[in-house]
Amino acid sequence: STLDIVSNTYKLIESRGKKIPKIDYRDNDEKTYSLIGKGNTLCVFQLGTSGGTVDLCKRIKPKNMEDLSFIMTLARPHAKKVRDPFIETRNGKKKVKFFHKGLERAFTATLGFPLYEESLLFLVQDIAKWDLHKADGLRKMTKDKGKHPEKEKKLREDFIHDAQINGGLTLQMANRVWDDVIANFSEYSFNKSHSVLYSMTSYLTAYLKANYPLEFLTANLTFK
Repeated sequence: STLDIVSNTYKLIESRGKKIPKIDYRDNDEKTYSLIGKGNTLCVFQLGTSGGTVDLCKRIKPKNMEDLSFIMTLARPHAKKVRDPFIETRNGKKKVKFFHKGLERAFTATLGFPLYEESLLFLVQDIAKWDLHKADGLRKMTKDKGKHPEKEKKLREDFIHDAQINGGLTLQMANRVWDDVIANFSEYSFNKSHSVLYSMTSYLTAYLKANYPLEFLTANLTFK
């Protein structure tokens, strides 16, 4: 339905003698991000669906696609408990600290929070030296949410072993990485590639609302 509304918006833009805009997601259009940051997101894909999401837009005040992806991920119900800590860290009220250097590539972009499933792949690559295929098996296990305890036990044993042998971690540190980081992925991590694609559609609809409000809102009102 959103894509149909976008298509109808383009038709209305053309009918008024204007050119259909070419959207470059790297432009970081100021009017678009200002609209989102003010919470003026009614009819904007995914960003105007709930009061909590609108509040995230106002608090994060996105400036680029990465920020939109943060909002998309944090808006999910399972991520509720990390919203405040993440925003406090992002606003400089808390510092990002890594208890092992092997966590830096995985979590620097997300300020230390395990928001994305893809981060888990980097973590396992860097600490246990697993290839991406084996690392993805661990990612899938975190989605099981405890339904296959024997499988989880075996993967934990493999990770603890390989983190020591391949990564040079102590037994205590390897256990800490699993217990404090990997175990948390089952609670609120999300697929970043999915989040970014949704964010692109959010940006597109916000862009049209900010720059072609008459055509965009008319398309929404007349959509069947």
